[in-house]
Amino acid sequence: MHGISSKNVEINKKFENWVKYTPSTELEYVNPINISRDLDISYHDIQIYLNELCDLNIATCMIKTKCINCNEVIFINIEDIDEKCECENCEYVFTPSKYIKISNGNYQNINDIVYEIDEEYFRNNAKEEVSMSIGQILNRNKGSNTKIIDFVNSNSDVNALSESSIGGGKMKKIFISHCSKNRKISDSICDLLKDIKVPTERIYYSSYEETGAGYLENCLNSISSEFKENELLVIVILSKEFYKSNVCLAEMGATWVTTENYIPIILPPLDYSDINGALDHMKNSICLSDSNLSTKLDKFKDTVEDFIGIEDKVQTSEWTRYKNKFMDNVDDYNNNLKEVLVEIEDIRTLDNKLLLKINAENNTKNKYMCEDIKAILKIKDSEDIIIEIDDWTVSLLELNPLEKISFFVSKELETKIKRACILKEESSIEIGYYK
Repeated sequence: MHGISSKNVEINKKFENWVKYTPSTELEYVNPINISRDLDISYHDIQIYLNELCDLNIATCMIKTKCINCNEVIFINIEDIDEKCECENCEYVFTPSKYIKISNGNYQNINDIVYEIDEEYFRNNAKEEVSMSIGQILNRNKGSNTKIIDFVNSNSDVNALSESSIGGGKMKKIFISHCSKNRKISDSICDLLKDIKVPTERIYYSSYEETGAGYLENCLNSISSEFKENELLVIVILSKEFYKSNVCLAEMGATWVTTENYIPIILPPLDYSDINGALDHMKNSICLSDSNLSTKLDKFKDTVEDFIGIEDKVQTSEWTRYKNKFMDNVDDYNNNLKEVLVEIEDIRTLDNKLLLKINAENNTKNKYMCEDIKAILKIKDSEDIIIEIDDWTVSLLELNPLEKISFFVSKELETKIKRACILKEESSIEIGYYK
């Protein structure tokens, strides 16, 4: 992006990717606190970056407050704080600065400072990147020490890559793009391919030794070679974890540019409506919570057999047995998916004061309010400490659909305790919640 200062270039790359894969409904007014959390960048640095976007007219700083007449939420351009504004709900006219007090340079009576982002600019900017080089679209890895998947050098264009990647007597292979955190399902998919007689050498699946990179071969180089040297049918296993992996996003970008042969497989709690990014989620998609999963798998088998050219096909009774085994694994995965997953990330102590950092992840499409927390801390050579918290520090917490949040709770204990005495891995925590 032109105009971004050198100190914000890396933040801008992460932000562009975040905009690209975030639903439009969540981009209307963005909170810097949420962006800081999602991108794992300090709030201070995010604030500086967003203010620079405002200077470039790519973002607008807005005040989220309430109308003093009808109490409805309204958004006001911070530059118009001294001007008269009209509430869209009740048409009441007032001057925000007379209501929104300023004390020591800080605004009060404000719920949030948010930013209105020029979403179209960022999405168009991403398209311009694709037209320049695939090397740039795949440059989504964090940190300067992370190796970028370099499919072509920076002077190659997309058309040349696409033409060289399709046909031309190249071997047809199945490429399973997945996040290692979803191996229970991705392993089952690879096994299913072998069950229907896809030869091992025609499968690229990095999590199995016999189908992944060679013993001394760099894994990222191996992935790069697969896209350049073979004609691929890509099975993309889409999940919440997939969208958080830079390597997975790079593979999805390469799939988008190099081939029209792909099958998205969607893992719960996601469904068809949640899929974002470059791929057409309606094209041969299989959602593992679909009531028609059995029929979808039949079509999946036919597609794979036709692509690879399998002539000695498995008998119908065999396929039914393999398919049912796979569906049993899917049922186990779905049944073990907790509505709200909660864990203790960190524990700190000072004298008799205890501070817990807690991660909570909502794996449903429902919005929940937290009610209480109960933690059982295992203490070395002593009795367990049971902590129960149900005050405002917990009850005000919201868990939005498919959201993961981190928060802190504190508690004063009756006696002093040292951090080294708490066995975090053996401790447990539960969270109460309601819709």
